[in-house]
Amino acid sequence: MNVIAESTKVKYTGIKILRTQAAISATHDAGQEFQRPGCHKNTRVAVIDRLRDWLLLKFKPEAVFLWLYGDAGAGKSSISQTFAVRCAEERHLLGSFFFWKDDSQRSTYSFLISTLVYQAVTAVPALKDIVNEAIERDPEIFQKHLKVQLVTLLINPINDLVDMVGFDTSVIPNLILIDGLDECSTADAQCSILESLTDTLLLCRHRLKVLIASRPEVEIKSTFNSDPLLSCSTRLALDASFKPNDDIRRFLVDKFETIKSTHPLKAHIPSTWPPREVVSVLVDRSSGQFIFALTVGKYISERRQNPVKQLDIIIGVRPPSSEINLPYTELNTLYAHVLSCIHPDKMEMALDILSFVTIVRPTLPPLAYFAKYPTPTVQFGLGPDQALCVLFSVDHADLEHYLADLSSLVKIKSEGEQRLPVVTFSHASMGDFLLDPIRSQKFYQKPQMFFAKMTKICANYLAVTTVGPCSTAPLLIPSSLTIAPHRS
Repeated sequence: MNVIAESTKVKYTGIKILRTQAAISATHDAGQEFQRPGCHKNTRVAVIDRLRDWLLLKFKPEAVFLWLYGDAGAGKSSISQTFAVRCAEERHLLGSFFFWKDDSQRSTYSFLISTLVYQAVTAVPALKDIVNEAIERDPEIFQKHLKVQLVTLLINPINDLVDMVGFDTSVIPNLILIDGLDECSTADAQCSILESLTDTLLLCRHRLKVLIASRPEVEIKSTFNSDPLLSCSTRLALDASFKPNDDIRRFLVDKFETIKSTHPLKAHIPSTWPPREVVSVLVDRSSGQFIFALTVGKYISERRQNPVKQLDIIIGVRPPSSEINLPYTELNTLYAHVLSCIHPDKMEMALDILSFVTIVRPTLPPLAYFAKYPTPTVQFGLGPDQALCVLFSVDHADLEHYLADLSSLVKIKSEGEQRLPVVTFSHASMGDFLLDPIRSQKFYQKPQMFFAKMTKICANYLAVTTVGPCSTAPLLIPSSLTIAPHRS
């Protein structure tokens, strides 16, 4: 028995090395999977069905890659988790990796290939000997480029099985699922993963499919928009077309029913709670983002608190009793993380733009600015966001530049015949976060301070633009007009 055990130990030295290099916590069935719960029952059905159609070649069959993208908190990881579990049950899943910024093994690509390969040899035992031999030949393989790791440990071994006479290739699962690519350490690393997968998977003689889920960050979007990935991929946006509000309403109704039947203080909850209109308010506030509904549900169901009072806090009727007992903890963490990703050189201007949209714009009536002519008598109706561009000396391209790192939270649309820029938040609660010092902490935007800053900017602008009737302000004005402030 000892001889056999020793023989086995020696035989699978490569697999043992592989195991030490794999981040098991990053897989869909890891013990820590509670960190990314799946979809609520009977929700996101249309999205899951579309993903399954793609996998089974019923939707965009030519696409090797599918990019599932959406704003922060749209529910991408929950969908990925649910789809991964379902595919594993149906033996379609070759391997999964869930990036997570707060885990040293899951915030870098160093463990990506080893984790996928470890799952592959588990799902397809016939790969074990081939992969083991490859690692024994080169024990330092995991220190090499992603492309080398992929070809040596995944593509070539699968091709060997495909070429093996009599081998049933139907036992080889065909899905690789990577979630949260935007949480991988750097933008360069994210692009390197996509490029490496594209260059190597097309060499595989077994038709593999790759699902990538992420926020629509600039670098990721750019890579998907470039060949060769553009030519072999499709994409799925978690937008209004999938009617997320219907799913959010279903989730909230079920959550309230669960609270009423299981909460320790259920005897103190009225049978008519919550009013139907309150559910509608919460659905509207969610802006189609599941993270808001999940955060609300978690806060209201706190077992040591009265759910009725907790809901009042959410709605705004009753203030929190202490700074510790705060709603939106997860949402605050999410917003703070995205804001912290802004490049330091862009931070001040980016926050100024967000402050303008949050603090100043709601106070402005429809404005008419005078075009600066020798006698300023001609009025042009320009909206508040054009005032933003004038006062901060920025144009549409500058807005894109300063807000590029916030693409999952902030959008810039072009409206009107002149295609003038309009800045909008993806989340209705983003403004509330910025104006709450307890929630936003270092990102707090104090209205008094910002109005003081705006006053100084306006004073400087007046000084520059009123020197003489033919003076020109050094500003980048939308529509190529030189705009002067209104004079009463």
